[in-house]
Amino acid sequence: MDYSSKHRRSWMAAYNETRNISQTCREFGITRATFYKWFERYDPDSPSKPLRSKSRKPHRTRKSTRSEYDVMVLAEMNQEHPTWGAGKLANEMCKYDIPISRATVGRLLGKIRSRCPICGGRGNHWASVHALNRDLQTFWLKVEERKALQDFAVQGVSTNGQSATRSL
Repeated sequence: MDYSSKHRRSWMAAYNETRNISQTCREFGITRATFYKWFERYDPDSPSKPLRSKSRKPHRTRKSTRSEYDVMVLAEMNQEHPTWGAGKLANEMCKYDIPISRATVGRLLGKIRSRCPICGGRGNHWASVHALNRDLQTFWLKVEERKALQDFAVQGVSTNGQSATRSL
């Protein structure tokens, strides 16, 4: 259960009144271990000081042991063969004298495939879908350009720069 700093301070205030840990824990429905954890962090000299959770983020994370070249080769292979899985790509990379495990290839593929290089989206993206979208955008731009030229010609200006006379 996640308790706020306000809740934790109220535990300490109740304990300061009763001086009975068991009664305080029963009253608030918390375990003694939880109470002791926060009691160690509590400063009786400044009871209004917030009792915040400590970050669970690791202090250090290990750096990647793969070079940019390895990742680049894997990305190119993945582009050439998008249906290949981690095992087959790992075997192919070993043929190029790049010893790499299937698990490492899978982890790197997760990063490589996480964003589509064309639209920046996530999930399955096929080049044909992007080509179709690009063609549709081009088509609609051309339609709008033709419409704009027609509107421009109707207003009395020809497309060659000379004024046109409208006859009714």
